[in-house]
Amino acid sequence: MPAPATTTEFLALLRTSRLVDEAKFAELFPDETDLPHDAQACANGLINRRLLTKYQVKMLLAGKSRGFFIGPYVIQKPVGQGGMGIVYLARHVTLDRSVALKVLANRQAQDQLSLDRFLREARAAAALDHPNIVRLYDIGQGAGVHYLVMEYVEGTNVHDMVAKTGPLHFVQAVQYIAQAAAGLHHAHEKGFVHRDIKPSNLMVTKAGVIKILDMGLARSVTDAKDNLTGQQAEAEINGTPDFISPEQLLCESSDARTDIYSLGATLFALMAGQPPYVGTTTQKMAQHQMKDPAELRRKLRGKAPIELADVVVKMMAKRKVDRYQSAEEVIAALTPWLPAEINGAAFQDPAPSRNLHRGELKPATHRTKKRKHAQQAAHAKKKWLMIGGSVGAILLVGVIALIASLGGKDDVSARANQGVTGPPVASAPARPADPPAIRGHTASINDVTFRGDGKVASVDWTGNLFVWDSNTGKQIVTTSIQSGSKCNACVSTPDNRHLVVVGDRMPVLVLDWETGKQIREHPGHEGTTWGVSVSPNGREFATCGNDGLVLVRDLTTGNEIRRFEFEARLVWSVAYSADGSKIAASCSTGPMPADSNIIRVFESATGKEIQRLVGHTRDVRWVTFHPDGQRLASAGFDGTVRLWDLPTGKIIRTIGAHSGYVERVAFLPGGKRLVSCGGLTNGQDGSLSVWDTDTGKEIRGWHGAAANGLLTVAVSSNGAMAATGSRDKIVRLWKIGD
Repeated sequence: MPAPATTTEFLALLRTSRLVDEAKFAELFPDETDLPHDAQACANGLINRRLLTKYQVKMLLAGKSRGFFIGPYVIQKPVGQGGMGIVYLARHVTLDRSVALKVLANRQAQDQLSLDRFLREARAAAALDHPNIVRLYDIGQGAGVHYLVMEYVEGTNVHDMVAKTGPLHFVQAVQYIAQAAAGLHHAHEKGFVHRDIKPSNLMVTKAGVIKILDMGLARSVTDAKDNLTGQQAEAEINGTPDFISPEQLLCESSDARTDIYSLGATLFALMAGQPPYVGTTTQKMAQHQMKDPAELRRKLRGKAPIELADVVVKMMAKRKVDRYQSAEEVIAALTPWLPAEINGAAFQDPAPSRNLHRGELKPATHRTKKRKHAQQAAHAKKKWLMIGGSVGAILLVGVIALIASLGGKDDVSARANQGVTGPPVASAPARPADPPAIRGHTASINDVTFRGDGKVASVDWTGNLFVWDSNTGKQIVTTSIQSGSKCNACVSTPDNRHLVVVGDRMPVLVLDWETGKQIREHPGHEGTTWGVSVSPNGREFATCGNDGLVLVRDLTTGNEIRRFEFEARLVWSVAYSADGSKIAASCSTGPMPADSNIIRVFESATGKEIQRLVGHTRDVRWVTFHPDGQRLASAGFDGTVRLWDLPTGKIIRTIGAHSGYVERVAFLPGGKRLVSCGGLTNGQDGSLSVWDTDTGKEIRGWHGAAANGLLTVAVSSNGAMAATGSRDKIVRLWKIGD
């Protein structure tokens, strides 16, 4: 039909399409003459009323009134296309459930082999039930087409993520690959090999869960009915040239190790930002067959620890016998770089992992290596089950506890190139005595805060809150405020009456300091809320999260007052200036260098951006204002603390603070000194340091075992004491004043 030129013609097409119930339309628009006379304007109005989707309107305005229904499903929009057909977002008319509808292309439906492969995909998906594999709901035939009804996954595939933001940090990449390996292990146990594992077939949900897509090349190694070898399946090359295994190129039999090769190539691509081999398709295929994978270590230098590069090399061995023999073994090999494992609903701390600095690894005897391998395998055997069964609790943005420096000697030269001031750790002042350990937490402590009277609150990765007497170290309050959720930050209100706590998959909670009981609950960020700050007048609070937003809300009502959007999806921290006139926030990597590792400063009253600070080379984990409001201090995963002049936006001083990363930084009263904590992610070589802001020199520092694994530090109102929380589940109170 011709494209409609008027609203009357458009409505005639709409009625023919049956997209909108006639009775409902009449109820909403009893007098059609009230509708805009222009067809496009009328269509836009129906989109705004959520009666039609943009795709449906596009088709109608092109004169198309058919093809919107397939069986009991109405097409909402196309969401993907592959060799086997088109995938649509669709809605079940009766159940009102959104699904992914994969429709076999007409030309392939006429081909018996293509139809057999389509049905094979259905059998493969129907046999699999795992949180890391897209589920199949139904298979059907209608309107002359064959289709699969699958779980609709709202998110982005890993290929698009890397294309937009660049290479992933190796910890995040390992989390994704471990989840995919858990799903593949399930498929392999059921007798299915995927045969086309690649970044575009790994979908990341908004909760950070990996879902394996496209079982279109899956082949059962146990079901004779699914063996199409004699027809064509093994007589042709199937897979994607960038990630295909050598045996697939040689048309040899595939098994679980075929997927392990492609998974290794995918892990390489996530960390390097490009596939293992480049060139023409023929050149890529030749390299998959003949090039020594050990050469990939060089390409991963500076992007992953050498031990992790070794894992990639073994996954991509040319001979299947030289690879890991199961997905379970892959997870065991990745265990040192995985975050805390899950025990029921609670996060448990991992055993200390290997030092990621190659030069600091201690040599191991053959006996200790053998014993360590056995222990690691036993640990991982339990872990891969929990990765698959409770994977939603492992969030991609939970990488704070594992972000690592990759340097060794390179760190020293990098700091020199950046003009970093401050003495190296080895020349630090003599270390004062360590404070006693205050125990009570059963998981890593992500944040601590002081109250004006000296009480200290601490929150951990299992949703527990403790309040301590800083003079005696005794517990005053112990309560579970959000069982099973990881608390990421806590802050006191200026009147010292309430605590505000944020975390993973939880609302913003306002608690009573004295009892720990909940007073109010406000919306958090989608997925994870990383930081929180309360305005000096106590009327507002600002939060940030892994949705790229900073939200300002009324502390009493929770009503949103203002929002700021970052290009980077992960905003780590947010802070008010002492007079409440400014808000600063810091972020991780964005889609472009100009959007990455930056600090943005806004006027709190108007929302106007007044400064954008650029200088850190990795994530800016923390930001805090100087008491005068004209300067700022930041802590970065590049191992530096930086002091900024806000009127000019220039760096005043860069301090090489810690041998790896810096977790927190805070000014002491008066702003003449500041304190920071950080170190390596494996819990070793940590430190707590007090710095002179004028010279950048370390005045006091602790570099022993008690300072290892520190995640947070807060300063008392008089500046005499600092409280820390760490991965070893211990709160410590340090005397930092003169």
